[in-house]
Amino acid sequence: MPPPNRARRPVEVAVHPSLASWYRELKAAADRGSKDERTLRDALERLFDVLVRDFQHGEVIRRTRIPRKLVARFGVGNLYVEDLPGFRRMLYTVERAESSVTVVVLAVIDHREYDRLFGLRRR
Repeated sequence: MPPPNRARRPVEVAVHPSLASWYRELKAAADRGSKDERTLRDALERLFDVLVRDFQHGEVIRRTRIPRKLVARFGVGNLYVEDLPGFRRMLYTVERAESSVTVVVLAVIDHREYDRLFGLRRR
């Protein structure tokens, strides 16, 4: 049984405008039959359904570890990460209002870019 909606408010999942064209292209490529894109699109759609039920599903990035680049670009105060197929990760933030909660997908990046963004070193 999925955990209850913690906020008891409607939850909406939105793709940040800077990611919207990439997401449209991904869905179009998946519709054309590209297996990698289809796998990623399906994983994202399943994850969006999970986030509607439990918007804090992902791994929480501590506020002190949120990259300054993301704070400057998106003005985020909280950040979550979810693993995706194909060695990718999805970064999202949660915006709360009195009547609703909005999950905003900020980026879908590969592990190398994630490591670079967070200042992690590869072995």
